[in-house]
Amino acid sequence: MTEIILRSPDASKAATIIRSAIDKEITRLGKGAERALAQLKRFENKYQVSSSEFAERFTAEDLEGKDLEYVEWIGEYSLFQQLTEDLVVLENLTYSVSEAHEA
Repeated sequence: MTEIILRSPDASKAATIIRSAIDKEITRLGKGAERALAQLKRFENKYQVSSSEFAERFTAEDLEGKDLEYVEWIGEYSLFQQLTEDLVVLENLTYSVSEAHEA
């Protein structure tokens, strides 16, 4: 497990600000993932194939000169994957605040 250490003269306040910023980013990423998923479902219903299967079957060369909708689909799929990966990272953060004591 990786640990990130931030130092601040007011650790408690800094931790509150950081938690709030991360919570807002989680909300933003979640909404983006929901929108991307809705678009993916639209493509999947229209073409009767899952997005993962579509991504496996078609390479960039296959899409060259093809329907713009196919390019949009693969773009939405990539976006959805990135958003969900980022969400997992942020949702699994744990916080630990400790006050430094001078010796």
